[in-house]
Amino acid sequence: MTNNAPVMFISHGAPTFALYPGEAGRLLRRVGKQLNKVKGIVILSPHWISHHQEISMAENPSTIHDFGGFMDDLYTINYPAPGDSRLALHIQNTLAQQGTDSILNAERGRDHGVWVPMLHLLPEANIPIVQLSLNYHLSWSEIVDLGRSLQPLREQGIAIIGSGGITHNLADMRGLNQTARPYAVSFQHSVRKHLLNKEYDELINNAHSIDGFKQSHPSDEHYLPLLFTIGALTQQDQPSVLEGGIVYGSLSMESYFWC
Repeated sequence: MTNNAPVMFISHGAPTFALYPGEAGRLLRRVGKQLNKVKGIVILSPHWISHHQEISMAENPSTIHDFGGFMDDLYTINYPAPGDSRLALHIQNTLAQQGTDSILNAERGRDHGVWVPMLHLLPEANIPIVQLSLNYHLSWSEIVDLGRSLQPLREQGIAIIGSGGITHNLADMRGLNQTARPYAVSFQHSVRKHLLNKEYDELINNAHSIDGFKQSHPSDEHYLPLLFTIGALTQQDQPSVLEGGIVYGSLSMESYFWC
């Protein structure tokens, strides 16, 4: 336990997670009680990919329903947590001090990689949230550095969250409660082991050689927020595993909480 604000990695699954929280949602709701004293949250989602580093600064961001073909109820959900333009500017200045240029975006709303898990983590929607884009041009190590650049915010009461997926193979999805694919089980187990043992280099530099990585991540955008999260950690941070299981056969709902 440290005095810093927490760090999280959340597997946000499919948009239907908003309506069917299951065990993963229950665990997020429970751990969310430990966030009630933070002053704000910085979150990176793979559903805002940009060609420059961007930072949301709208005071009242819209809820973006950036998906199609789902049940009507999903499109009526609004997550009204405030933004924080002063925090956005502070983040921009913090990154600038580390040599990273960024753009403040006053128009951007929140994609489902943010509001879907936040419905369960912070249902009261009473903590300001600022979102970072996923810069398409950053290398894996640079994404780690992005998280590391923001690590000092934790001393100021700002929690840091990466939202993505430990596994994310949409082409291999089946029914909600179908048996988990062996590759998804294997890769989830390996990620958990490396995180618990603080073997971060394995996840940053050797992930492609971990059994099940290629099948778990046909593209890497849902894995990259984990690297951002790792960058924000200190050696004193102790992880907790939120064992949300694997849904639709191929989507891990496992999340991690450090404090």
